[in-house]
Amino acid sequence: RIEDTPEPFLLKNDLGIELKKLKKVLSVKDYMDVYSAYILRLLSNNSTASNERALLFGPELIQNLKQPENNYAYYSSLWLFRELRSAYRNLGRLNESLAYYGWAERDFIKLNDSDAVSIANNVLSGNFFRLGLQERAIYHQGKSIAYLNDRQDNFEFQPVRMLFGIPGKLNRYGVLSQIYLKNNKIKEADSCLNIAFQYYKKLASPLQHFDVPF
Repeated sequence: RIEDTPEPFLLKNDLGIELKKLKKVLSVKDYMDVYSAYILRLLSNNSTASNERALLFGPELIQNLKQPENNYAYYSSLWLFRELRSAYRNLGRLNESLAYYGWAERDFIKLNDSDAVSIANNVLSGNFFRLGLQERAIYHQGKSIAYLNDRQDNFEFQPVRMLFGIPGKLNRYGVLSQIYLKNNKIKEADSCLNIAFQYYKKLASPLQHFDVPF
């Protein structure tokens, strides 16, 4: 189990090569599950070395999103693309994160990939918020919302889909409300919270919290 693997083994130089060999013998789903588990394990270890290793997958994740083998591979890669933000944050490299996600956003706009554009802007918003650039944080959170539609996906196998469509709007307006509140803009915060609540009422199963975004 990758989840139980000691860090020295995870950081072996040839492990990534061995991992890619599995792609030839596993189904797309099984390979993406192993691939995802490895990168998420690096991120959860949260050491300098493990975060640095995780960031090496950054360009590859963007390429995976540009040419996914199927929807499962696409959304698995999109989840990893989003989670990579923690490595940049924990290493104190927010400026590099801005460059990475900003570059990715421009590429995804050209490809009309609205889900990836929304995620990139969501991360950019968080970066600017942490840097104290609140207006930029608000702008990118709003842009993240603008690239969402009103769909409701099946989230049973890939919870990341909760970050799109109606659940995604609930998530983003909730975040936007918090940004306004942190800046003592009570009227704007209240307005965004009310909008978030309206989207909450539109969820397919709000009482069971099945598709409420985390």
